[in-house]
Amino acid sequence: MRANGLTDRTRTLRIGDRLIVPGVTGTPAAITPPVRAAAPTRTPTPTAAPAEPAAPGEEQVYVAEAGDSLGSIAERYGVTLDALLQANGFDDPNRVLQIGERIVIPDSDEPPSP
Repeated sequence: MRANGLTDRTRTLRIGDRLIVPGVTGTPAAITPPVRAAAPTRTPTPTAAPAEPAAPGEEQVYVAEAGDSLGSIAERYGVTLDALLQANGFDDPNRVLQIGERIVIPDSDEPPSP
């Protein structure tokens, strides 16, 4: 604190504030910033194949994966969001799905899209 002329311990540092670090010599340009490790690359998770069309009288069920939303599932299976909400007894179209949650797919005339 003394090296930087600061007296108030409650002062919040802000982006762009320059600080003197005692014991470090050289001009700011001569000091090499620490090397940051590259962010790990994410390997895309393969998407599950769409559920097989259900036999007549059977429910078609989709198992939620990371990143799924009710809207994206409705679009994938060619059903309206309202129909999907009703088939599952949901009220909130923005409901956050849990990975592994089973979502009933109502009947549709369109085949599922990949």
